[in-house]
Amino acid sequence: MSHVLSVVQSIRDKYPIGSTVKVFYNPGNPEESVLEPGASGSSYAFVILIGVGALVAFFFAFKNYEGISSERLIEIKQLINWKK
Repeated sequence: MSHVLSVVQSIRDKYPIGSTVKVFYNPGNPEESVLEPGASGSSYAFVILIGVGALVAFFFAFKNYEGISSERLIEIKQLINWKK
């Protein structure tokens, strides 16, 4: 809990009440505004988590993939020629 209080204190010290600060905002939606632009640590963590999830999904999707056998390729070729 003391870590949270120290973070709050540092923000309070950085932006004291009554001081002039530069605000970055979205002109199309001024409700979207920040004092410090850029990605936060949680944004990077989210991207990393999505990447790891995609890799795991890719692994499980293809772990039993053995490709197409030559017999199956011959069957497909015969089906294609049969339809002509």
